[in-house]
Amino acid sequence: MYWRTYTEAGGWSAITRFSNYGAMTGPVLATHNNMLWLVHPGTDTRLYLTRHDGGSAWTRPFQDNLGWATTNTIALASYSGNMWRMHTADHDNALYPAKSYEQPTGPRWDGRDPINGWTTTQGPALATHAGNLWIFHRGLAGALYAATHGGTNWGTGLVQVRVTGSVTRPGGPVWS
Repeated sequence: MYWRTYTEAGGWSAITRFSNYGAMTGPVLATHNNMLWLVHPGTDTRLYLTRHDGGSAWTRPFQDNLGWATTNTIALASYSGNMWRMHTADHDNALYPAKSYEQPTGPRWDGRDPINGWTTTQGPALATHAGNLWIFHRGLAGALYAATHGGTNWGTGLVQVRVTGSVTRPGGPVWS
């Protein structure tokens, strides 16, 4: 994996390689507490985290305390004072949420049980909007689902997203 930064005054920095560090899928980035967080499954499928404080280097990548593994992309978002992540487990296709707590030695993850009935073979998406944490994921049959977390739980449940009009694959029109 490689990284670089951009500033208005200086443009793009030189490309820098993470030494002895590989990824199973593309990494996910999010900001939290004035730091840039990067999470991804390593080549061993375990989840790794590294952070950048705006200086010149990333922290050394480390495996999280939960020991979770996946070959899918991770979702990451800062919400309500914690960093949240969601991933699809390879062994049961369930979606597993976790939130971070800052410790003197670095962040620790509070693992959650899988969200009952939420299954996918793909990575989910997380974002914050209007005071809620949002999740989108594609179900096993291909439908798109969404739900919100208002601070204590995942709302009233999963809602299927209905699209009006037509949608095509990349390369063609998105909406008609």
